[in-house]
Amino acid sequence: NDFLGRGTNGDDDLTSCQSLKDCSDVSYCSYSGDSAVCTGSNVCVCSRSHYHYALDEAIVPAPNNYTGMFLISSDDEGISPAYSEPYWDSNIGVHVYRDGGENGAWALGAGIVLAGAWIAFTIYTKRALRKEKLY
Repeated sequence: NDFLGRGTNGDDDLTSCQSLKDCSDVSYCSYSGDSAVCTGSNVCVCSRSHYHYALDEAIVPAPNNYTGMFLISSDDEGISPAYSEPYWDSNIGVHVYRDGGENGAWALGAGIVLAGAWIAFTIYTKRALRKEKLY
């Protein structure tokens, strides 16, 4: 869905694209100060997401510690409750997989049958080795 990334000038004629380079000269994103990106539906839309440090001013990164470790600042006056949003990493994204359809069902069935066969083979082999006192 590319609705939220459409330009603010009301123009519904979106530029088609194959890569990010195709969106470098898009004019309808310049009205809102955004940059254009190429979507999965091969149209250029305005990128409206921006990284922001979503922590209360009283929560500060702990020095000489791992990422994600924080301290409460002693300079905080305690006027408002401390808040935070989830601490997102820059490489978090969404993975979309195509529906396997009937082939996916066959692959799942074959995987279950093979897993069962290997479990049965392992149990059989263990019993045979115990019978021969090799295990």
